Amino acid sequence: MKKLAFFVPVFLLIGFSSCVKDHTAFQPTTNYRLESIQLLSSVNGSLPTRELYNFYYDNSNRVSHYIYSIDINPTQDVSVFYTYSPESNKIYKNYYSLTDTLLERSDSFATNFNGQIIEAWTPTNHFQYLYNGRQMYEMVSIPYGNTMFSTTNDNFFRSVSTISYDSNMTYKFYETLLDRTGDYLQLGSFIFCGMNLFQNADLIRSSVSSGYTNEYSYIIDANSKITQTTAVITDSVGNVYNYTYNLAYESY
Repeated sequence: MKKLAFFVPVFLLIGFSSCVKDHTAFQPTTNYRLESIQLLSSVNGSLPTRELYNFYYDNSNRVSHYIYSIDINPTQDVSVFYTYSPESNKIYKNYYSLTDTLLERSDSFATNFNGQIIEAWTPTNHFQYLYNGRQMYEMVSIPYGNTMFSTTNDNFFRSVSTISYDSNMTYKFYETLLDRTGDYLQLGSFIFCGMNLFQNADLIRSSVSSGYTNEYSYIIDANSKITQTTAVITDSVGNVYNYTYNLAYESY
């Protein structure tokens, strides 16, 4: 379980009932944006693998480009470009190898009038996302099945999936820590599609299913920015996966 290889199952594993909250509190207004994510990952205490994402933005403050590198296999290093097409409500994402400059892969996304991702295509997957306001309540993986999310106090409470054998998951959140850049779920969707798909009210604290126990913790600086996110994932046979995300920001 590594980088995007881990993030994509989050979309697969992660109903609807909700109390109304002030959704303007989801993302504090700041003049900071992510400049880089350094990921250190290890299994059962092994030496960590180092991965690095460096982000660049366009004049509309959208991710336009990022460079990904990994220390154990530089042939996997890629430069990734986003192209936004307002006429068609599409976003195109192209991956180029840094070693031979060839196009390695293309993804695309469709957005609704609110700018939310409602459909995603990768070389091997086709997803649809359904929302009630800002909150996602269903993710469909065509043709494999769907994941339904139930919420309470504007946070995920439980998900039920027909896609994974590990089909039921429950969630807990830090109810005194508002959702912001650096939340574990935000990191995954930010890298996947350049924006946050999961508009929970607070930072995720844990998620538990029959196959995995996932614990998340954060270091937050004096300006309310998350500078480090840690995920400790234990599977059903006792393997422990440690992911530490060191976050750097730039002002704009």
